Amino acid sequence: MEQVRLYFEPNPGVCVNHTPMFEHYVMNWLSDHPVEFGGYIAMDALEKKHGSSEPVYQVVCDEPYYLEDLMEYVKHEPLEGYTVHVYIKEDNNNNLRKLHEY
Repeated sequence: MEQVRLYFEPNPGVCVNHTPMFEHYVMNWLSDHPVEFGGYIAMDALEKKHGSSEPVYQVVCDEPYYLEDLMEYVKHEPLEGYTVHVYIKEDNNNNLRKLHEY
């Protein structure tokens, strides 16, 4: 595994389309983890919990040995207003593989 990506799908009724505000929100939430804000990304609507066709925000972790700690944090300290989708990218695979949804 070479990279972990967290996609943030807004829950129904949540409308945050101001990138600097969301970046501040999510980076504060993940301040103890080695992640970088990745901006918007398109996400397959069939993999979304709420089915919205809008892009989602993402953060990227290039240090995969933090995966277990990062997943425990996401599971036990949810980000208010968002469903978090966890993806991994394998070393020799260009496609992301969905790992979990919180």
